[in-house]
Amino acid sequence: LDAAEAEKRTLEQRSEMADTTSGDLARKRDLLDRLSRDLAAERAALAAADERRRALEERLASGSAAPAEPTTEVVEASKLAEEIEPAPGLPAELEPEAEVAPEELAARSLVLEWASAWSDQRVDDYLAFYAADYRPGGDMSRAAWAAQRRQRLAAPTFVQVDVSDITTRAAGEGRIEVEFLQAYRSNTFSDLVRKTLVLAEEGGSWKILTEVSR
Repeated sequence: LDAAEAEKRTLEQRSEMADTTSGDLARKRDLLDRLSRDLAAERAALAAADERRRALEERLASGSAAPAEPTTEVVEASKLAEEIEPAPGLPAELEPEAEVAPEELAARSLVLEWASAWSDQRVDDYLAFYAADYRPGGDMSRAAWAAQRRQRLAAPTFVQVDVSDITTRAAGEGRIEVEFLQAYRSNTFSDLVRKTLVLAEEGGSWKILTEVSR
């Protein structure tokens, strides 16, 4: 009896092991089926993508590729540009400059050349820009003023005179008033002043009649 019971238990254990093995095999088969289906789907997607790539390359090679669709930002920007009306007239930087009279051009040129002669310490050229009846102001005569200027121009080891923001206007009696910013620098002194020159014609050219700094 004991032997029969033992054999029965052995048979039951084998049956259970067979059932377990059968279940494991079934689960493994299901897993393999899912993996096969996923792999087939991925292969199909890759094949479709490859087909689209080849088609696009052929179209690009033949020059018949369709233009890319404009993005939403481009479409919105185009609509906004159509809605905004352009402002009348030209921008300030594109407006044609007002024609400058020849005498004003000559006056500007004189100021630049005068500053250049001063910077180069060319005393005779510098003094030649002043009119014969130049009025230095105060009780100083023109001769005394010229002597003083000659000494002051020649004394420094270097001089640099820069002019900017030049404006001109008619001053009456055929004269021109020139105003500008003057930056003076030497080895002994430097300053920045707003200067006004009044020019008058003398011997067919413009000369400095008065000079005021402030």
